[in-house]
Amino acid sequence: MDLMKRLVEELEIRHLAVGYGITEASSWITMTMPEDPIPLRVATIGRALPCSEVRIVDISTGEPLPAGRRGELCTRGFLMKEYWRMPAATAAAVDPEGWLHTGDLGEMDESGYVRLSGRIKDVILRGGVEINPVELEEMIHEHPAVSQVQVFGFTDSAGGTAVAAWVIPREGVHPTEAEMENHVRDRVEESRRPTQYKIVKEFPTTASGKVQKKKLAEMAEALLQKMK
Repeated sequence: MDLMKRLVEELEIRHLAVGYGITEASSWITMTMPEDPIPLRVATIGRALPCSEVRIVDISTGEPLPAGRRGELCTRGFLMKEYWRMPAATAAAVDPEGWLHTGDLGEMDESGYVRLSGRIKDVILRGGVEINPVELEEMIHEHPAVSQVQVFGFTDSAGGTAVAAWVIPREGVHPTEAEMENHVRDRVEESRRPTQYKIVKEFPTTASGKVQKKKLAEMAEALLQKMK
């Protein structure tokens, strides 16, 4: 939010907007407007455009959810006809009513503004508790020493699920794992806290720059074995 304010106030770029779209929808789905307050332009992806319908549904049942409830973002409008020669994948993505299930987690407020909170496939299930990595990453990133952070699940020595938070610090500062753990302890209930913290110089990425969380999980498992 501070960056958006600086762009508006110092550079006088007053018409910044945030849009959301995916390939399967062939177009933008939602967008904020230049006249929207800065908090809405920073924290949301706006409201459905005239060419699209948007709703949030229960992940398990597919039933529409009321405002303020988190679920899967679905859209209907300018959609693809199908995944080429992949009828099963098409049927899994587009329901009989024509709603495309995006796989994105989000919630919609009473005015129709949508807030995204990650991908369904990235949600970590540990001991019956759902842990959203994006929420933890945003909270850890509030620490002044943190430049980048990745939260992910991995298999612990007992074959269960553990949660790790790996951090790249800002240049010139040297936070410790204990400092990160204390930062989280003061803000998150125990059932959702990471159990492994590590300060690193970089994250493994693909050629396009996307962080490889699967590789991070393998590295976390190897680190756990070394500590035994």
